[in-house]
Amino acid sequence: MEMSKKVLKQLCREKELYGTPELNDVLYLHYKGFKKIDNLDEYTSVKVLWLEGNGFAKIEGLENQPSLKHLYLQENYISKIENLEKLIELDTLNLSQNVIRKIEGLSHLQNLNSLILKRNRLKTKSDLEGLLECKSLVVLDLSQNKIEDQSVMEVFEQMPNLKVLYLKGNPFVQKIPQYRRRTIASLSSLTYLDERPVFPDERKRSEAWAKGGKVAEKAEIQRQIKEKKEKEDRQFRAFQKLVDDSKKIYPVDDEESAENDENVADSNIASSDQKDTSKTCVESENLTKLEDNSTDVAAGIEGSNEKSIEIEQKKIP
Repeated sequence: MEMSKKVLKQLCREKELYGTPELNDVLYLHYKGFKKIDNLDEYTSVKVLWLEGNGFAKIEGLENQPSLKHLYLQENYISKIENLEKLIELDTLNLSQNVIRKIEGLSHLQNLNSLILKRNRLKTKSDLEGLLECKSLVVLDLSQNKIEDQSVMEVFEQMPNLKVLYLKGNPFVQKIPQYRRRTIASLSSLTYLDERPVFPDERKRSEAWAKGGKVAEKAEIQRQIKEKKEKEDRQFRAFQKLVDDSKKIYPVDDEESAENDENVADSNIASSDQKDTSKTCVESENLTKLEDNSTDVAAGIEGSNEKSIEIEQKKIP
């Protein structure tokens, strides 16, 4: 399908966007079977552009989108990162599931925060050196590539703002002993690695291990346990002090407290006596009702017997 002006306007209507191209700040052009990025000149205010799942072999036609912040080009057939010079405001670039063999063309993207290159064809350290052109990168996803060169870690060490890194699924990960510990220890700003976050305690343990092996790591674990216990003790003492201070501000007189206890005891005794009296009254009332019922039953029986005798006498000839 051709990305013509007519088709673009039709897609805008389907998504309930503006008919005037300049007013749209988002475009949904994913999974449409487009082969070329074209006719976007009038869409100058677009900030989010969805182009995933088409048949693009080249990044092009984005010269008039200076406000673009998020560009989604995953699941295409792009082999080269190019023609992004005008996108100076770009924050997120997703190029996962393409056929890119080298990272390049990022030098103008000084505001780029996230770069997603999952499932491409990156292999060596030289394939990744283009990352050093973009010092602003915070999030980098290189998982499921074909990277075998362990020296790629040297590239990541030169990225000062890198906080989130995905490397899982690359051959070199399996070759590095203690991969997670080594990676955390070598990348001081890292807060998330692969499938889980890097907490401060884990970082300290990893850095201790890198300096002194398992012995140093064990010592760090013991230090953390001790530190946690001391912190809990300090918190308990602070709470106890708060309680004691409140008693000093609002003191309770001993005689008054004793009197209050005595009043409570008297109240409990009175309540108990009242309950016993109520119970006795209820039992007496129930007994009276029982006697009345017995009298009624006896009277009924006597009357019934008299009627029976009278009937029998009538039967005698």
